[in-house]
Amino acid sequence: MTKRTWTLARSLLQAAAATALILSTAPMAGTQENGKQTLNVQSADIRALIQDVSRMTGKTFVIDPRVQGNVTIASGAALSSDQMYEVFLATLRAHGYIAVPTASGAIRITPGEDGATQPSGPGAERFVTQVVRLKSRDPASILPVIERLVGKGGQVSAAPRANAIVITDFADNVRRLASLVTDLDRDTDVIEIVRLKNSSPSVLVEALREITGAGADPSKSLSSASFTAVEASNSLVIRGPSDTVSRLREITTQLDDQAQPSGDTRVIFLQNTDAAAVLDLVRTLLGQGADSSQQTGTAQGAPRPGGKGSVALFEGANAIVVRAEPTVQSEIETIVRQIDKRSEQVLVQAIVVEVSDGVAKDLGVQFLLSGQDGASIPFFATAYSGARPNLLTVAGAATAGRSLPEDSSLLKDLQTAAAGSISRATGAVAGVADDLSGDGLFGMIINAVRRDSGSNLLSTPSILTLNNREASILVGQEVPVTTGEVLGENNSNPFRTIERQDVGVKLRVRPQINADGAITLFLKQEVSSVVPPLSPGQELIFNKREIETTVMVDNGEVVVLGGLLDRGESLGVEKVPVLGDIPVVGGLFRSESRDETRTNLMVFIRPVILKSPGDARAATSPKIEDMVRRQTEASGTASLTEALGAPSPGAQASRP
Repeated sequence: MTKRTWTLARSLLQAAAATALILSTAPMAGTQENGKQTLNVQSADIRALIQDVSRMTGKTFVIDPRVQGNVTIASGAALSSDQMYEVFLATLRAHGYIAVPTASGAIRITPGEDGATQPSGPGAERFVTQVVRLKSRDPASILPVIERLVGKGGQVSAAPRANAIVITDFADNVRRLASLVTDLDRDTDVIEIVRLKNSSPSVLVEALREITGAGADPSKSLSSASFTAVEASNSLVIRGPSDTVSRLREITTQLDDQAQPSGDTRVIFLQNTDAAAVLDLVRTLLGQGADSSQQTGTAQGAPRPGGKGSVALFEGANAIVVRAEPTVQSEIETIVRQIDKRSEQVLVQAIVVEVSDGVAKDLGVQFLLSGQDGASIPFFATAYSGARPNLLTVAGAATAGRSLPEDSSLLKDLQTAAAGSISRATGAVAGVADDLSGDGLFGMIINAVRRDSGSNLLSTPSILTLNNREASILVGQEVPVTTGEVLGENNSNPFRTIERQDVGVKLRVRPQINADGAITLFLKQEVSSVVPPLSPGQELIFNKREIETTVMVDNGEVVVLGGLLDRGESLGVEKVPVLGDIPVVGGLFRSESRDETRTNLMVFIRPVILKSPGDARAATSPKIEDMVRRQTEASGTASLTEALGAPSPGAQASRP
């Protein structure tokens, strides 16, 4: 081969290689007709194809770095931009890639296994997520079927609480699977009632659940059935597929036939209600008279003629013993079970507020002018009740001190009385005294006093009781009250009879929870106190304020039961006739007293329903925490928590 021939061959090879390179890097080949273009590429790079589709359709693509490979497309006709895009999506899907629209409008090209976690819009070639709610079937029973039909990169899961199936896949496959789920979600179950002769429905239900493993594995035929015990009719309700129900009916009948008859005596144990309270009701239902003798420990004899049966009380176990036909026993037990339910409790909080104040004013002048020349009886004196000190008492002690020996018992008595009168003086006391000629004595005492008193009492008694049960609480003391005195012959062996009387804050209440959640309260609230006696030996006086009423209150609300606004004013004047009426000067011959009192009393009530142990803890914990805090502040130790033998109240309240 000549040099010229070799040069020509090399040039032809270079031209062929350049042509192949141009064809591989420019996949969009064909002709354009009326805005359409044919698409024919052979082993073209997929990224170059994405760029050409972007120019043709005007769409923006975000390409995942994992998108690699070559594609081949052959188009026999010109395609519009929309048709071009659909062909492009089909090509991506054939190579395991998907196009996922984003919120910005761009389209993300990513491997198909990531499609379930990518946002998408509607379209056959797009990934979508659909929730299919079930009406009749359990999601767990349908999930195994759907999982086998989900495409690569798709996901399916069950939502038991919503009773739904969640499917994520290509839109066309999601529509197909949703249609399949709807077909499977058809109620083909049948319901059959099996009446029992010897067995208890509740006992038989537990046995059937153990046998079938109901609810454990829905894929098993017997597990798909459900059971309901109807104690009122001594029956069992079975629901499930027809063939399953038929098999379970046979099993139920065999178990019931093989069971031993229950006999004519049954013991019914009560959990929440006092058996004695239920006894009269059961006697009435059985046709027993109210005067039937109550026996404990064993049942009564055989049912009397014409009656349905008999019943007796067993107090030791809080139970009743019923002797009757099995059907009657079942009926009685059903009624008792409906009654024997945990009763709700009511916390009743009362708030008693009493605010009172009083003002007392006393002003008086006492005179004494004794006789002369040995006269021992004063010929002029003024004295008033309640005056302290008493001028006559003081003057008597002073006069006796000059005429009686020091060891005279009379002198000591007079001096003791004078000292006591002076010690009880209040306010301002001023006086003068002087000896007149001979044995005469002149004295004058002026008393002036003002007494202000006030009180602010707040009582918050609270009590917890069961619904429709009466409860009472007393916060106060027992005060002895004399009811009689008896003297023997010659005033010997005297004795006194007394009676204790409760004084303080008393609350008696019976709450009744209504169907709408409101609470009817039958209550009596009493606030009493002892008034100090005005003089020694005087009988006790009691202040008493009482409210007895029936009210209806919403749960947790505060209402006022009643109140008292009392205002009193009294004016007392003691004077010397005629002299006390003289203007200006008459003030020296009279004593005036003035008393003003004002009392405000209000009583509030707040009931709270405690339906669960959690409600009881929520109501109790703040009280315990407050007492623990007070104990800690007072003594540095929380003995209440140690006495309860429990963790801190905050930890108890946080428990579910």
